Amino acid sequence: MPTLDQLTPMTRRANIYYAVIEHCRSHHSDDVAGHNRIAAIGGVLDAQGFRTIGGKYWISRRFETVSRHGVIDANAVDTATYLSTIVLPLWPFGLVPRSTLCSYTVMHVKAQGWSREREFSAISKFMWFLRPKGWTPFDTYSSTSLGVGTTHGDPPIRFADFYAKLHRRNFSGVSVAIQSALNNAGFSYLYGERVIDKALLLAGAPGTRWRSNIIRKGRSFLRSLPRNAAIDLQALARRIAVSFDHDPFFTAPV
Repeated sequence: MPTLDQLTPMTRRANIYYAVIEHCRSHHSDDVAGHNRIAAIGGVLDAQGFRTIGGKYWISRRFETVSRHGVIDANAVDTATYLSTIVLPLWPFGLVPRSTLCSYTVMHVKAQGWSREREFSAISKFMWFLRPKGWTPFDTYSSTSLGVGTTHGDPPIRFADFYAKLHRRNFSGVSVAIQSALNNAGFSYLYGERVIDKALLLAGAPGTRWRSNIIRKGRSFLRSLPRNAAIDLQALARRIAVSFDHDPFFTAPV
């Protein structure tokens, strides 16, 4: 698989364009339920929100549904409570310190028996829902786009390398700039961080089938929208793609 910097200019621009479309689509179909649940209970995660998010992202099964000490679905309850009451108050500034805290959290959750394996991707996703600004989930495809895929060492090393590379590529600055474009176009409920995430996923997906499926879903989503809404979203996606396809974040050697 080519890394992010090895993509052709046409592919890079198309990836950013469809990243905007896919983020909008998946926000409505997958993310909004988790965001709403967290907002409804004061900005924290509970077992219901944990399972809602986990079900959308196929990670619930990694935390077995068990009863313990009279608590139903104890793994979801304990993990959600730990993330909300211990990790969230300690959430630091910056990608690298946050990734370090997430790594410790992954190890703790595994040591407590709440998960069967070290769930780096899952914990990073739950933390994105809790604190989306300035953060992005860890994923095999997105990390592959930055040259730290599954063949590049043990998961803790890849996890740390992924966020270190994002930091060096000015992830925070680029996500703020994309957020400004989203806000100015009336899409302030979307996240610049998530647009970058989708662009990395599109770049790092193996072969062409997954990427083609995302493009197909995006086109179908556009057709489902009222005409003016589809036109506005397409115009926004084009502006962001043209504005950022030559940005060093997407072009600098990984």
